[in-house]
Amino acid sequence: MRMPYKTALEIEIVDTYGHLQQEMVGWIVDEGRRGPHVPVRLSFSRWRPSVGEWEHFGGYRSRDVNWYHRDDCHHRPGVPRSYHDEELNFHPQITTSCEKQLMCDPSVSGTNRDKLEEIELQQKLNILDNIHLILRREDDRLFLDFLMRDVEYWPRISSVEFREHNLQFVREHEAMICHPLEPCQYCVQDGCFDIAVDMENVHGAYGEGMQITGIEGVLNVMKTHSCLSIKMPNGGRLIISKGILESLKGYSFSSIKCHPPV
Repeated sequence: MRMPYKTALEIEIVDTYGHLQQEMVGWIVDEGRRGPHVPVRLSFSRWRPSVGEWEHFGGYRSRDVNWYHRDDCHHRPGVPRSYHDEELNFHPQITTSCEKQLMCDPSVSGTNRDKLEEIELQQKLNILDNIHLILRREDDRLFLDFLMRDVEYWPRISSVEFREHNLQFVREHEAMICHPLEPCQYCVQDGCFDIAVDMENVHGAYGEGMQITGIEGVLNVMKTHSCLSIKMPNGGRLIISKGILESLKGYSFSSIKCHPPV
């Protein structure tokens, strides 16, 4: 069933599944009956915010950016690069020949490849399905904006480099039309993709996710046995325990955060 991209996740706090807290995994629950509860792996990534809402470059930001965004390059000394690679992840032209969306994910990029292959193998063998969740960082706050299913890590395509798919020209064009201070049109052409996914398996909307951490985050109102319940397009619900959400606080996201770990 098609996942509704650009439709906000329907999330609520529930106390019904406190008995699932003991195991640090996600659960898919069929609303129509009490069971069975199906365990799933939850893999969390963090992407930097962008005025372009991850479809277009948003230009220079003074907050919530890394050193690369602020640093200059030899193409234009004294001027910052002004971009993060993940800013074009939902651009409609950044696709493979079979129409899968290609994405840059800094957390996936920093994850040991053997672990990524193990996640995919367990999913392929129907041992443990994997759900990839995207957190948006704003200051010290994390928001849960997107979830994806059937994600391919380190896409099994001829090459993961931008130039091998002639997608550097799309990125160059997007940099040149970006306002205000545009990204370096030359730097944006070099890099690699980390994820391939069918957009029918992407659910969520930029800027409309539930706040997880921070003063107004759900962690401050959840009880010890509380869980988040996310409505899935097939009628089931994804259950995430408070313990899993607590583990996200202070995590660097230099690699994906998995429950259960690999």
